[in-house]
Amino acid sequence: MNESSLVLVLDGHDGSGKTTLARRLAESLGGAHAQPYSGIVGQQLFCLIERHNFQEANRLAQQAVNRAIANADSPVVICDRHWMTAFSILPETYWSGWEWLPPTTLCWTDLETTISRLEDRLDQDAQQYDHGHFLSIYWELGQRFRSHVLRTDTLTLDESFAQLFSWATHFVGQT
Repeated sequence: MNESSLVLVLDGHDGSGKTTLARRLAESLGGAHAQPYSGIVGQQLFCLIERHNFQEANRLAQQAVNRAIANADSPVVICDRHWMTAFSILPETYWSGWEWLPPTTLCWTDLETTISRLEDRLDQDAQQYDHGHFLSIYWELGQRFRSHVLRTDTLTLDESFAQLFSWATHFVGQT
């Protein structure tokens, strides 16, 4: 990524529509869709958090974001998770080490919608995981950092995308 690249983030809890919307937004803007915490990186991050190795988890999270953006090789990069996901699992003492927080939309749904969407995906942990806890953490982060909030539980996919696209094009003109 060069310094004139635009990075926009869609973040939020599982089942909030981030990935669907991020892919569609990247395609519409002619940009790249990046998933910093997908695959083995996400598994490693989860293991580090479970072991309370927050310093290493923080390092891995930042490194994954930087690598995903650099590998995108596009003037517009849409990150599917970024700082907000890291902040949702790291103690606040680690947050100040994140030098740059790009413009972020919090994709958010209520608990009932979250569980329903995850069950539709056949997610084994849909009922067992403490989704309510993370939904409240994401909501608080969105409010605290004044992120754009997209309530994907009250809007259709097309309505959600229209609002997201309007938000994103505001930044495209600034690069």
